[in-house]
Amino acid sequence: MDNIIYVVVPGDTLWKLSKRFNTDVHTIASYNGIADPDVLQVGQVLRIPKENSCGKVNIHIVKSGDTLFKIAKEYGTTVEKLAEINGISDPDMIEPETVLRLPMEGCEKKPSVTCTVKSGDTLYSIAKKYGTTVKDLMNLNKIYDPGCIYPGRVLIVKM
Repeated sequence: MDNIIYVVVPGDTLWKLSKRFNTDVHTIASYNGIADPDVLQVGQVLRIPKENSCGKVNIHIVKSGDTLFKIAKEYGTTVEKLAEINGISDPDMIEPETVLRLPMEGCEKKPSVTCTVKSGDTLYSIAKKYGTTVKDLMNLNKIYDPGCIYPGRVLIVKM
């Protein structure tokens, strides 16, 4: 799995690193087995999952309530593929905080279109219209606040 290998320097925090590498604190902490995200040691080596060309990282950290079916649907893959690449013998038994590797092949094949935001549009309504997610729209268009879209803005949409 491709990762960024990063060595902690004075002044680093997981929050700063999450912004720098376009991920979140929870992902970095879970991926590296960090129990207390407020404690980093200078010289500590961190693995940070890279974004691929789809704007997605190549891992998913299981949250309470997640199922392989739900995760597979979110990432456009199958339960069987997730189970295979993660060595899961019983797809009904996944634990919160488990780091799952995601298949990324073929993500570039999804067609992309542009969408011009109209008055009254929301990221949710656009995502629903094009069969994608708000999260994907935000990642693909580098939107950090979902409330900050405006009429006339052109968004890239992967369907």
